[in-house]
Amino acid sequence: MFWLQVEVDQLAADRESLEQTVTTLEESMAALTTRLDEARDRERLLLDYPDINGPVNPDLVGRCFAIKHHNPRFGLMVECLPHE
Repeated sequence: MFWLQVEVDQLAADRESLEQTVTTLEESMAALTTRLDEARDRERLLLDYPDINGPVNPDLVGRCFAIKHHNPRFGLMVECLPHE
């Protein structure tokens, strides 16, 4: 009968260990879910308000850019931005 009690004690210890592992995993999942929600909110804000952290392309203001293609079918495309 002694070996049976040892086996029961070992199973109880294993169960407690597994329950602690499950609790830790649940806490980790909750933290990760919160971080994911926050990241989705930041992404939505960046898409809705791209200039929330300042001008999107401040180095482009007041300059002209030309993109030339070597194939004459494409021609020349020029975009000029107003000077500030």
